[in-house]
Amino acid sequence: MVIDKRHYKVVNHHLVNHGRKVFYDDKNYYKIFDKEYCHRKNFIKAYESGFFDELAPALKALIMDGDEVVGYVTEPGERISKSPYTPIPKAFYEKVLDASKEKKMFFYDLIPLNIIEL
Repeated sequence: MVIDKRHYKVVNHHLVNHGRKVFYDDKNYYKIFDKEYCHRKNFIKAYESGFFDELAPALKALIMDGDEVVGYVTEPGERISKSPYTPIPKAFYEKVLDASKEKKMFFYDLIPLNIIEL
């Protein structure tokens, strides 16, 4: 079942590809990126660096098409918030800062809506 489908957003008067689809099958969520999805390269870089290792225990696998990452699989959990404006809990925020320093990068799609507790 498709539970989310997005395409383009206008950002600073430009169309930005936010295209992806999220499917759910009673066990897992499957997020499939459009080829030009704006967060795709940053996600791959973060995944390959190990950025998510301590931050995203729900992230279970990559979805591949040949050698190309086209999405990922997560197990269900509870969002910490239904609002993008809720402050991130301090302990988690500090884990993100530590991971950013260690990996010398930041995954910029980390917002309260995307933080899942198992």
